[in-house]
Amino acid sequence: MSKIESPTPQLIDSHEQLKSICTHLAPSSWLALDTEFFREQTYFPQLCLIQVANEKETFCIDPLAIKDLSPFYEILRAQTITKVMHACRQDMEIFYLLLGHLPTPIFDTQVAAPLLGHPLQAGYARLVEDILGVHLKKNQTRSDWRKRPLSDQQITYAADDVHYLGQLYQIIKTALTEKQRLHWLDDDFHMLCQTRLYENNPDDAWLRIRAAKRLGRQQIAYLKPLAAWRESIARERNIPRSWLIKDDTLIDLAYKKPADIDALGQTHGIKEQVLRRDGTAILAIIENVQKMPPPAKADQRIRERPLRPEEESQLELLMALTHMRATENELHPQTLLSRKDLARIIKGEQSTADLSAWKQDIIGHEINDVLTAKLKLQLNDGQLQAFPIDEA
Repeated sequence: MSKIESPTPQLIDSHEQLKSICTHLAPSSWLALDTEFFREQTYFPQLCLIQVANEKETFCIDPLAIKDLSPFYEILRAQTITKVMHACRQDMEIFYLLLGHLPTPIFDTQVAAPLLGHPLQAGYARLVEDILGVHLKKNQTRSDWRKRPLSDQQITYAADDVHYLGQLYQIIKTALTEKQRLHWLDDDFHMLCQTRLYENNPDDAWLRIRAAKRLGRQQIAYLKPLAAWRESIARERNIPRSWLIKDDTLIDLAYKKPADIDALGQTHGIKEQVLRRDGTAILAIIENVQKMPPPAKADQRIRERPLRPEEESQLELLMALTHMRATENELHPQTLLSRKDLARIIKGEQSTADLSAWKQDIIGHEINDVLTAKLKLQLNDGQLQAFPIDEA
């Protein structure tokens, strides 16, 4: 398709305008979608702008000026319209929080592009330049999208994020269809539409603390309920987690286990306001853990065992196999399987049955055959080849 220059975007800041454009957009088979939001001072993201485009028009919807967005929410619910996004998880989370459910069906260009040989997790600007030959200006990256009125530069910048996204979608979808790879994305897009990804379960909040990997079983037993409490309170008060207690302070509490208000107050990072308002609750959590029996084993979700020497050898074989099959299919090896994925399969923490169907077809069965000594790899004239091993 020919490249279409960016049209003049329309700013939609009244309910009447919104109803009109939604009637206009309803017959679309796809819509490019993006958001601008602010989250530095709240737990929940504050939606500041919604950008949407079809083949001909681009709109910037102002949710700070329009109190009733229900006409647009109907568009998001429409199963006849594919919602096209790039790196969609933050946008999906925002819409989940607003709607209570996720917009479907979706198409994520960041997920799709690697199936055509583009880099994994490529940024939007990178793909626009690589595929469309357009260099996007990033001069509004640090904009405060809450301030009104929005400048012409801000509106143009925001609109470009969906205008060119629509072009990317059409080119990528056409190329994947020609290569008979479009169905490869089914499992990935299905996974991105699972609500559990966006719910922030307090019981799993400790898993997002990087330093938790350094802790032993005893410390993690304290960290889990402390992190769950922080998540629940931050959500209830709509403040960033770090405004309540920072990660390193939670780690400190898990190690020191203060027994009274004075000891808690001596913990680095505990603010006076938190001590007065929440000190009793924090101490009760620590006391409750102390009454419980010690955990019998470590939680494997955060601490993976290292590979044994013989498993390291298996990993190198599987890395070579992955590189070979990826090259044959014009893919980057990590698009097929990463080193970490292969290590988990070797250790039994993940099964090839858990892979996307297309990955199973390309390499999943061969991985199992290598691990069960039914397949061998060898060099022939400098080329790596796979051969079945005769059971006889």
